[in-house]
Amino acid sequence: MSRPLALVGLPAVGKTTIAALLADRLGVESIDLDDVVVSDAGQSIPEIFENEGEVGFRHRESEALRSALQPDGPGVVACGGGVVIAAGNREVLAERACCIWLTAPLGLLADRARELLGSRPLLDGDLDRQLVGLAAERDPLYRSVADLVVDVAGMQPAQVVDRIVEGLGADA
Repeated sequence: MSRPLALVGLPAVGKTTIAALLADRLGVESIDLDDVVVSDAGQSIPEIFENEGEVGFRHRESEALRSALQPDGPGVVACGGGVVIAAGNREVLAERACCIWLTAPLGLLADRARELLGSRPLLDGDLDRQLVGLAAERDPLYRSVADLVVDVAGMQPAQVVDRIVEGLGADA
């Protein structure tokens, strides 16, 4: 693997699950950026949003991304769904990682995301409407950094990993 793999996509698409399985398959380390942010802050994501706002959270996320995507960093990084919002993060992703955009129909994501309510501040309220808004804002940004796009609908996590490894070909 010449560059680390960074998984991007909307909340509940499976980035964390797929990153761990993919790293295991490739024999490399994986991390979840949200876990790094929470650990570094000593607060949960809702607490960070409450105490520092989204701006504070995004700053922490950007720092975690730059730190993770170093030559000696983990082989697979599960990025937070909003990591692509900042232009600087998109530049870091493009320069330092092979980006894999995990996609799924919004109905499937809404079903999965109901389990995340309360832990993801941007998903509070009308979940279906929130996901439509996030997709409208973020899909063009995901597309701009994606080296590989994988639709996870109808696949088990191991099948998604197989599809990613196939898509990466000789890079994996």
